[in-house]
Parts: sequence; structure tokens; C-alpha cells
Amino acid sequence: MNREIKFRCWYGEKMGIVRGIDFDRKKVQIFDGYTFQWIRFEDIKLMQYTGLKDKNGKEIYEGDIIKFQGYIGKVGYVDNRFLVLGYREGEGVEDEWIEDVLWWNVGKVVGNIYENPNLLSYTKE
Repeated sequence: MNREIKFRCWYGEKMGIVRGIDFDRKKVQIFDGYTFQWIRFEDIKLMQYTGLKDKNGKEIYEGDIIKFQGYIGKVGYVDNRFLVLGYREGEGVEDEWIEDVLWWNVGKVVGNIYENPNLLSYTKE
């Protein structure tokens, strides 16, 4: 499968688009919508694009939070593939890796783990 390789990152309480990676200097070039800047690896959280889009056409990245068929979960990279760590809504924090949900194109990106961590806070009703 050919897919576009791109990244975004969380840094300084905001999301940025990665425009370049310098492995020798251990820095990432970020575009925040206004300016370009170089930031050290240790000061960012890098998230890779999965190559897929949600049911509304929004790009899906690692760290995104997706709602789908009674579940809500976060996208992660496990065993060389992108999966969703899903929780059945309203049933507490029991979790499971759901393998094919990204390919089914039934989910909707509702946020990400950095800007919306509260979306993954569950309590039984």
C-alpha cells in the first residue's frame, strides 16, 4: 500500500504541522499556521498520519480520538499497524485493541489525546 508519509506534533500546548525532520541535529521543523521554527525532539510529541480519513474526510493521526459504533477510542501504532484502543461508551475503562475499525471508515475523529484528554475519561453510569 502506498500512502502519504506525514506528521504533526504537539508542542508548547499547541498542534503543529511537521515540515522537516533533521536527525543529525535532533530537531523538527514545525509550521504553526503562521511561522516556521525548529524544535528539539525531546520538546514535542510526534504523531504519524495513518494514511486514512474518517467518515467525514478528516485525516486520522496517531493520538486522535475516534467515535464509532458505541465505542470511543484513541488511535495508536502497535505491532507495525495502526489500531484503535477502544472503550465501550458508558461501561468504564475496560479496553481492547480494535483492529479493523480504521479501515471500515465508520468512525469520526472527535479530538485528540492532547487537546481533548477529557474525552477518554469514563465513568460507569
